[in-house]
Amino acid sequence: MSVVQSSCAYCGVGCGVSVSSNKPNWTDVDAADLILVGDNKHPANYGHLCAKGERLLDSLAQPNVLRYPKLRSGMPLDWDKASTLIADTFAKTIAEHGPDSVALYLSGQLLTEDYYVANKFAKGFLKTANVDTNSRLCMSSAVSAMQRAFGEDVVPGCYDDLEQADVIVLVGANTAWTHPVLFQRILAAKKANNAQLVVIDPLSTATAKQADLHLAIKPGADLTLFHGLLGYLADQNRVDHAYIAAHTEGFDTVVLQAQQLSANLADLATQVGVSVTQLTQFYQLVANNKKVLTASCQGVNQSTIGTDATNAMINCHLALGHIGQAGCGF
Repeated sequence: MSVVQSSCAYCGVGCGVSVSSNKPNWTDVDAADLILVGDNKHPANYGHLCAKGERLLDSLAQPNVLRYPKLRSGMPLDWDKASTLIADTFAKTIAEHGPDSVALYLSGQLLTEDYYVANKFAKGFLKTANVDTNSRLCMSSAVSAMQRAFGEDVVPGCYDDLEQADVIVLVGANTAWTHPVLFQRILAAKKANNAQLVVIDPLSTATAKQADLHLAIKPGADLTLFHGLLGYLADQNRVDHAYIAAHTEGFDTVVLQAQQLSANLADLATQVGVSVTQLTQFYQLVANNKKVLTASCQGVNQSTIGTDATNAMINCHLALGHIGQAGCGF
């Protein structure tokens, strides 16, 4: 039996899968000849798969898939003629209207090498910067926030931190539905380590119903909530002054603004849309625990203030010195 290691591409967890076949020649294999299981050694899922991952082989049988090019009229076209038509249309359009009259819009599911070639084609050959992907809607605000906070697009944490955290904070994320395998790891950590799960989401989602504390904030109040948290941490003298002095810039200016919010928790709670009790409980969880992990998703990213909100979360971890430490960070 021959085995190929691969990964599921349905969501961002990146679960490893093992695909095996009894046939020696993979070119003769169809879906009925394959067996798919989770990869027990893969660090993202350790063999676990959700319903989507378990049914990956079902996606191979697609009788209605478009296998050959078609004109808009529906007339089929062979590949050579289709490539020539596309090339001629690009060339004619650029000749008449300039290189910025054309654009490439790519999928978010391509591989790194695919994006590289597409960008080389657009920027190096067509001479246009009009190349984008639907990934921008998902992640551009988070990327911008991390570039602002760290100088580059880098996430200072990993999945293993989930099992070591004392408090796990999920912001704008219905992880139970969108990243089921990861959520099972979070629930296992809750049970094994008595980790506290905080879910910040205006909606009572499947994820929120599993939380120890659900903050049903007003839509868009994430920025105010975490900016106020920074002020609270400073008020309670929980910040790491040595880390701040060595690794951050502009802290004094930012924290003074934050303390204007935290000075009146009752007013802050009203702005955020939660009770003072809930707000204080959340702030104390962060202030009184050494290992606090924050993860945000589309509820924050797909917002007009997504970059600032993400930056506000990161600022709290920077103030605590919780960067590159096991079981904590953004």
